[in-house]
Amino acid sequence: MNLTMKFINSNLNLNLSKTEVTAGRDNYVLSIEGLNNVPVRIVYTVNDGPLQAFTALLDAGGKVTFDVSGSTSKGSYRFLAFSIAGRNEWIKTDEALTVH
Repeated sequence: MNLTMKFINSNLNLNLSKTEVTAGRDNYVLSIEGLNNVPVRIVYTVNDGPLQAFTALLDAGGKVTFDVSGSTSKGSYRFLAFSIAGRNEWIKTDEALTVH
């Protein structure tokens, strides 16, 4: 992935409801208080591999729930940064989720 990332200081924080989940059994909630009804782009790594990204739509409460399917790769997912859709600025984060 070829991303040029301009980081900004922000009061926004990405939070995860859990630090560990079991593939095929669990879910977790990703939330960013202060944002709602907006898509966000999230950059992460799996087991310290290459950067990957996905887009999630936050609900009216600033949350999105992810079901962890049985086919989800096991390992350590580190969420590194996020941006609000349509903006070029990124906000650093350091949340991690371990999938068993």
